Amino acid sequence: MIERTSEFWSLVPDDTTTTIDHLVTENEHLRRKLQTLPVIEQAKGMLMGRYGIAADAAFAILRRRSQDTNTKLYLVAQNIITDRCQGEAFGSSPSRRDLA
Repeated sequence: MIERTSEFWSLVPDDTTTTIDHLVTENEHLRRKLQTLPVIEQAKGMLMGRYGIAADAAFAILRRRSQDTNTKLYLVAQNIITDRCQGEAFGSSPSRRDLA
């Protein structure tokens, strides 16, 4: 809430501070997502091309690998991209469990 006092405007601490904190946090999350999303999408594309699978199945492989290794999804994707032997991270082909 903004109140007018004499010739100056002052910000009264109330819900505005909470809203600003929320917006700052949301902004940080969105910036992080903008940095990680292209890496995840590229890794999905590589899996799709290598194994002839759909985007949902490729994401399921990434998610499963992330959960199984307790590694951030972004880092799993980054490892797939930087791995010179693309199939090395999952063997020669993804298992049925990876696709489930």
